[in-house]
Amino acid sequence: MATTNRTTTAKAATTKRPQAPRTTTGKANTPAAAPAPAPAATGSPAPDQATPTAPAPAATVKAPQPYIRKDRTRRATGSRVQVLDLRAADAPADAIAPAEGDGKPLNYAARCVTHEQHQHFATYAQAYAAAKSSADWCGTCKPTEQE
Repeated sequence: MATTNRTTTAKAATTKRPQAPRTTTGKANTPAAAPAPAPAATGSPAPDQATPTAPAPAATVKAPQPYIRKDRTRRATGSRVQVLDLRAADAPADAIAPAEGDGKPLNYAARCVTHEQHQHFATYAQAYAAAKSSADWCGTCKPTEQE
């Protein structure tokens, strides 16, 4: 019978941080919320049971979007293409004007700077997708030959 030498290594004693017991909500140290009181039968709460109203959250002001949202050079065509926000505050005076199509405002445009052509779109996502494939809408953008 073959015997094997097994050496046992003592595991270093580690200290763990004490864990707070879990509550019924599944979140530690958070007591279960008390159920909301039922509304009074008359339709309005009694004066002593008036529900406090939380103040409205402060409105966050979004930073204005720039006129040129994306500027890139297409590898497939070698053309420079921009995605424009036609409603931007910093739009130049000779900017492309927003258009309408099917009753919707077309406030974004994809512009081929190399060939001076553009196309209008309703959303930024549509204009960005079109900028990725400028050969589909710009008549003179042709894919370059890869060697």
